[in-house]
Amino acid sequence: MAPSYNAVVIGASMGGLNALNTILSALPAGYCLPIMVVQHQLSEADDFVPEYLNRQSSIRVKYPYGSRGLKAIKSLGGLTIVQGPEGAEADIMPKAAMTSADIDHVLHLGEISGLIRSICNG
Repeated sequence: MAPSYNAVVIGASMGGLNALNTILSALPAGYCLPIMVVQHQLSEADDFVPEYLNRQSSIRVKYPYGSRGLKAIKSLGGLTIVQGPEGAEADIMPKAAMTSADIDHVLHLGEISGLIRSICNG
């Protein structure tokens, strides 16, 4: 029996907009799970968005950071995927993830969306 997931969380470094575009544009409009995108910031103090949203809504908004986020996702039974450092715009982020968290798959950018699609297809 294939594992089931409740959501897809995609993390990106500050230079990861092209990677996000590649992954998201390859997924169908009616994808079976909610998709959350988390983008790395230099520090929480550098961005007022979470603070602003916390004042505007009853939903708690916060930044999850890199390897800590991967560890949390893995500890909750999630599937962890990292773009291989050889194709990343900044290879320090995937290398850090690979050495600090239990990663299920290290893939080329073009392979990531196929794996994400397969989650819905069982």
